[in-house]
Amino acid sequence: MNFQLSTLDQLNQRVNQRVNQRVNQRVDDPKVDPLAIYDALWQDDTTGRAILSESESGDFCWVSLNDALKTSLLEQSLKADSVIDLPEVRTEELFSAVFSAAVAKSTAQRVQDRCKHCVDAQKTIRFELPLPTKNGLKQWWQISLNPIKNKAHNVRQIVLTTTDISKFRQKEEALEMAVQDMRTIFDAVQDAVFIHEVDATVIDANAAVLAMYKITREEAMRYSITKEYAVPETPLHLLQGIWQRALEGEHVLVDWPSKRPGDGTRLNLEVVLRKITLSGQTRLMACVRDVTERKVLEEQQNRLLDILEATPDLVGMADAEGNSLYLNQAGQKMLGISAEETNDFHIKETIPLSQREKFFNTILPQVVEQGSWSGEWVLVNRSGENLPVSQVFISHKDAAGELKYLSTITRDISTFKVTEATLRDQQQFLDSIYRGANVVMFAWDVVDEAARELKCAGWNPACVAATGLTEEEVIGKSPTDVLGPEGGAAVIENNFRCIEQQQPIEYEEKVVFEGAPTWWFTKLSPIRDGAGKIYRVVGTTTNITDSRLHTIELETYSRLQSQQAKTLEAALSELKRTQAQIVHSEKMSSLGQMVAGVAHEINNPVNFIHANIKPARSYATELIDLIELYQKEYPQPSLAIADKLEDIDLTFVQSDFLELLESMKLGTQRIREIVLSLRNFSRLDESDSKAVSLHEGVESTLVILSHRLKANQVQKPIAIAQNYQPLPPVECYPSQLNQVVMNILANAIDAVDKREEPQIEISIYREDNQAVIAIADNGGGIPDEVKARIFDPFFTTKPVGKGTGMGLSISHQIITQKHGGTLLVESEAGQGTQFIVKIPLKQAENT
Repeated sequence: MNFQLSTLDQLNQRVNQRVNQRVNQRVDDPKVDPLAIYDALWQDDTTGRAILSESESGDFCWVSLNDALKTSLLEQSLKADSVIDLPEVRTEELFSAVFSAAVAKSTAQRVQDRCKHCVDAQKTIRFELPLPTKNGLKQWWQISLNPIKNKAHNVRQIVLTTTDISKFRQKEEALEMAVQDMRTIFDAVQDAVFIHEVDATVIDANAAVLAMYKITREEAMRYSITKEYAVPETPLHLLQGIWQRALEGEHVLVDWPSKRPGDGTRLNLEVVLRKITLSGQTRLMACVRDVTERKVLEEQQNRLLDILEATPDLVGMADAEGNSLYLNQAGQKMLGISAEETNDFHIKETIPLSQREKFFNTILPQVVEQGSWSGEWVLVNRSGENLPVSQVFISHKDAAGELKYLSTITRDISTFKVTEATLRDQQQFLDSIYRGANVVMFAWDVVDEAARELKCAGWNPACVAATGLTEEEVIGKSPTDVLGPEGGAAVIENNFRCIEQQQPIEYEEKVVFEGAPTWWFTKLSPIRDGAGKIYRVVGTTTNITDSRLHTIELETYSRLQSQQAKTLEAALSELKRTQAQIVHSEKMSSLGQMVAGVAHEINNPVNFIHANIKPARSYATELIDLIELYQKEYPQPSLAIADKLEDIDLTFVQSDFLELLESMKLGTQRIREIVLSLRNFSRLDESDSKAVSLHEGVESTLVILSHRLKANQVQKPIAIAQNYQPLPPVECYPSQLNQVVMNILANAIDAVDKREEPQIEISIYREDNQAVIAIADNGGGIPDEVKARIFDPFFTTKPVGKGTGMGLSISHQIITQKHGGTLLVESEAGQGTQFIVKIPLKQAENT
């Protein structure tokens, strides 16, 4: 760009025009002089102004500058030790040369770059410029660059305006330093401090807050008292009242359970809430202190005091001179001293006169020297009554070894003494029973539970009389030493069974004395020590040999009766099976004979008809050929013949007659197949086991039942899905196996006759060395209670007249007993039923 330099007059004229235009736009008073306004602005000694224009080299040249800017540049050059002669600055002199003489070269280049950006962007550019001085202090100018456009809207020149903002910036820096110092002090405060708006919004938090809650400052500003910091125990319902009290000027101190938002760690806080004023605005400051450790210590101290106050023993403390410092409630009650007097008596008042010399001359010196003393002692209460006690004295010394105070734990053993006397009497009483009773009594102590070791601890005279072993021979010895390996092992087993069950047990045992068996009824009871651990087992036993012998006789008689009952039951079952087999045999014999006879009677005439169809067809063909020959030789028949031909429709007879004979042939063929199926099904001539095709047997059965598979008035047609895999001939009893298939298929047809889409699937395949016939239906299934009895003889779910209840029972016998196979049923209510027949491919010789 090549801008032509303007004279000062031309520049002033242009500026006056621009100022005049703006003034005319905003001031309606015609008396306003735009030139006067321009002069006032140009001569303002607080703001430096200059006109710059871009040279051919890309640098900017001075066009004009006011006195304020000249003064500022001169002062700046003096500060930088580089005095320039500003009055001699020519309009064509480069801006950078003059400006660099007053400020650092890098600073001048920065202004140069901003001027270039102003020209390129064609918009006002404002920025702050730091100017270093000799004393190290910075001087700050605020510079504004305003582009001047010509009529073509191209930037020709720039108006540079400077304002010295050094004092403002210095105050601002001082304020920032003060704020930073306050932040340092704020963050150095040991207590955590929150600053809140009156609506509880957090506006500041010190470093102690961040450390206590383990959060960032941004999180501290974002988190809420009622949400992230709250725990279920936080009394949020009191927050509004607490807040209001603080706003009213009260310093509120509250305990406030809280938590760390990150890991949920519980914090017990002590919060002081007070109103403060910041920048003229009311704020609330919360000083927060974590008192969790103090709370723990207080809880431990309170818990210890609760324990001391709850214990039934006297617990007391006294100083080195013997003056009471503390006495718990049990001690107050025991000594008859009120709570108000617990710190106002001397310990000698609790010691009988007769025992004081012993206490102060013997017991107390031992406590001081050895640290403690324990034993039975006597105290006196305020009523003058002596109390037998079990007492412990303990001395407490400081770091220098000087006695600070004494403590004591004392238990009133008056009741114990009475109990001790009572127990002594009871022990004598029990010992008299133990020694004089006729019942055998003994006791075994547990020496080592892990090693299962016992030793005898009791052996009464009745036990001596029963075993012949004296008390001296068994006390302190193991069961093996007393009763031998076998008897000792039994005693150990029973005793540790009682210990493991932790309750009394009873049992009978057989013991041989002098070669004769005897029976004993024994009861063992575990005995526990004060810790609840079983340390002894006490037993009593009674000789029940006579009653046991009588019981043995009864058991023998009962066993014989039971055996006879089982024999009769087996005979009855065998009778039922035999009856079923007889019925089946008679039924099958009659059925087979009838089927064979019917098949034979049908077969003869059908064979006669089938054999004559072929010659009949030949004769008919010859006759038809003869008629056609007549028609050819005598094309004009007589009137009577023509009428007859029309009546009988010779053309139709010629075509239909042969088709009629073919239909008769197919019909006779179908009858022969049915007869063959009946013969295959009955197989009266095959009563022995032989290898046959299972496929043919199943197909023959389907032919016989085909009339039940067709649709009728009450059932839809039953679809038969056949899945036959190749099988070698299977050794079996064909007629009996066909009867099994017949029974299963008949039951399947009955099961699906009410279904919308009745279907039966028959599968034949090989499984290892067995042939499998699986027949599945989509009927309603078999209930569990029926399935359990489905193979019982004479059991049926059909109404009277619809079955004998023998089909599946006989089928089960045929498969399991006759063929050595299995007959299984799989059924679920509503899911259908599947019968699976498995028989060996080859029958065993003894089957």
